[in-house]
Amino acid sequence: MPYPTGKDTSNIKLLPKSYKIRINLLTDPLETYSLLFDNLKNCDKQSLLKTRDQVADVVRKALTSSLQDVSRMPGVNDQKNVHLPILQYVAHLLDSRSIIFIGIIGSPGSGKSTIASYWAIALKLGFGLDVLMLSSDDFYLPKSERVSRGYTWRGSPETHDISLFRDTIQNIYQGKFPLVVPRFDPKLDDRGAPDLIEVKPRVCILEGWMIGKLAEMACGSIRPFFDFLAYLNMSDIGAKHARFKRESMIYKESRGEMGFSPDEMSSFWLNSLKPNIDNFVKPYLNLSDLILELGPGHRICSIAKPVCSGAITNITRTYREK
Repeated sequence: MPYPTGKDTSNIKLLPKSYKIRINLLTDPLETYSLLFDNLKNCDKQSLLKTRDQVADVVRKALTSSLQDVSRMPGVNDQKNVHLPILQYVAHLLDSRSIIFIGIIGSPGSGKSTIASYWAIALKLGFGLDVLMLSSDDFYLPKSERVSRGYTWRGSPETHDISLFRDTIQNIYQGKFPLVVPRFDPKLDDRGAPDLIEVKPRVCILEGWMIGKLAEMACGSIRPFFDFLAYLNMSDIGAKHARFKRESMIYKESRGEMGFSPDEMSSFWLNSLKPNIDNFVKPYLNLSDLILELGPGHRICSIAKPVCSGAITNITRTYREK
């Protein structure tokens, strides 16, 4: 089946993963640009900064005048210093593509859906691009089928419908719209109502802790699949706290009718989330294009590019004030 066959960044190229670069984020406001773009001239940097500020202003005004919960959006500094430069790079990729696929991978609780939502809003409002968001959760098998196959918990690759994932991505890539896409409802621990997508997007954002493994199972490798892959690197303790907090809200708001109880959530973490994070999330850190290191409050405390050795101790990082 046809899939994107690799990155084509025109005359603006990603630095090779063996390229080591260190930038002090406190003294250089163009830190993310230097990690994403190679051989930028000063005039190009100034143009990118001007466009970034214009997009930031458009998005800010749109969010504050809408019913969008801005408290769930990334912080203002993270938007301008990290997220918008990434999206400017994404826009450059579209110079030679009709559609591109962006991946956001990280542990449950690391904020993938929050960042994906902001990216989708910014790409639409700031760059005029139609965006389709999909989650790896959307491709879970129906709960009844998971149970019949003997799976107590969702999460492992086998609890996903790989054929549905493959067919959906193929239809998106081939422009077969209108298209019905699946949606998962975490409150029900089951599939919810599907969405009908009328217009072919220019950008497809695929977020989820299992999105790397699904892409690998669907087409053999994540390298030709994603045009850009971001990894959200958060401590296990931080991710666990955020994930338990989210489930607690679902459980309390439904008065115990939806979501997992505290005991169930503990078992879910111990028997599914933690082992699957170790086996099917963390291995993709060094296969990503950019690593966003997350601190308290999901604030980005550093950004990094993997190097060829694939060892976490050899990641080249850039830091900023926490």
